[in-house]
Amino acid sequence: MNHRKDKGSALLVVMLVAMSLSVLGLGITLLSLDEYSSSAEYENHLKALQIADAGFNATKSALRGTDFTTVLSTPVQIPEFIAGADDGAFSYRNPLPLLEARSIDFMSPPTRTGSRDVFGLLTPRYGIEIGNGRYFAKVSDNDDGDGDIYFDSDSTVVIRVVGIHRSGPGQSFAYDSTFRNSVAVIESLVRRDASMNVGSPLTLLGPNVTAEFNGNAFRIQGDSETPGISILNDDPDGGDGSAAAQEIYNSLDTNQRSNVTGASGDFGSLPSIRDDTEEMRESEDEELLKLMDPEFLAELLERIPLIADEIYPDGTELSGGDIELGTRDNPQITYVDGDFQLSGSGSGSGLLVVRGTFDYQGAFNYNGLVLVLGQGELVMGGANKSITGGLLLANLTDDGFGTASLNLSGNSRFYFDGAKIQMAVNLFPLKTLMWREITPEIEP
Repeated sequence: MNHRKDKGSALLVVMLVAMSLSVLGLGITLLSLDEYSSSAEYENHLKALQIADAGFNATKSALRGTDFTTVLSTPVQIPEFIAGADDGAFSYRNPLPLLEARSIDFMSPPTRTGSRDVFGLLTPRYGIEIGNGRYFAKVSDNDDGDGDIYFDSDSTVVIRVVGIHRSGPGQSFAYDSTFRNSVAVIESLVRRDASMNVGSPLTLLGPNVTAEFNGNAFRIQGDSETPGISILNDDPDGGDGSAAAQEIYNSLDTNQRSNVTGASGDFGSLPSIRDDTEEMRESEDEELLKLMDPEFLAELLERIPLIADEIYPDGTELSGGDIELGTRDNPQITYVDGDFQLSGSGSGSGLLVVRGTFDYQGAFNYNGLVLVLGQGELVMGGANKSITGGLLLANLTDDGFGTASLNLSGNSRFYFDGAKIQMAVNLFPLKTLMWREITPEIEP
């Protein structure tokens, strides 16, 4: 028997098995490293996506009270780190080039190569830091048909947020001394609730109204397209708002009719009183139809306290001097859960909602939108008071609209101002119409 030959064969087999096991082990190791790399990459992407989502929610809140057109048309100069790194056809959507988002360490940025103008930027030039990352946000115009990307004509815009998760230890690479960040991009279509964009200084809802006008010092002033008093009542079988318009006309003495001015209405140029129901029905903006829906207004009354800046209980009386309910630079939503007597002097700005009777006697000037809903009763008298913007009056009942009540005397003044009304509407939260993550499959 040749033992030496047998030993040589055994050794060869052992070596082959050892080599096979080594190759298998190396393969398993490489596979494990690849799976670890994929897992780490996926985890970092999720972190970037969470940063982007948090940035989106913060951005929606930051847009409260802003004018979309002003934001869209305002350029901000930001540093450029990689020349020619724009995103081509999508550069107007992104707050910064995605190549820079992936490659720049914004905690310690390199020397910039130049600068670029970005319109609609909603964050500082270096973004807003969140944990081990940051986000950049930008608003751009949707396709609203006006052909102008710097002008909003439908209260709808696109918000795009880029979330960046900064590379951790061992995850950076030395190529032109740049980082490799994890980046996630989300996009959302948002809209303002335009339903409360009333079109007159004094709008009355419902089929009936009781009106009383005392003295000859009050003024209700629309403009060439806007009536002084607008009636809305969606009732084709009952004549819409014609009965309420007739009641107001009959309540005005002959010498008081010239106090209600604006666009020519149902009774000629003076007084300027118009049933705008049919015009509202024909509007291209379906949001405005909600204004004639008592169920929508009742739901609105329930939601307002959730977003109000200041809430007063039923029976509140504000007297004395220097009363402030919001300012021009910081307008606010003020909600009164019931009857409200305003007998003091001062000023306010924003949105004022009164759920009960509004007894307005003080020398108080308000800019914005006033909603007297629920009981729907306005008593306004005394000297030196005005509402610049618009007021909406409606009596809401379980069956729909009841009879609104209007009593004006003294030096009570209403001046229509569409910009002031829009300022108030801008205080409502944005409605998200669409949300999606932008991936290379959507945009290369």
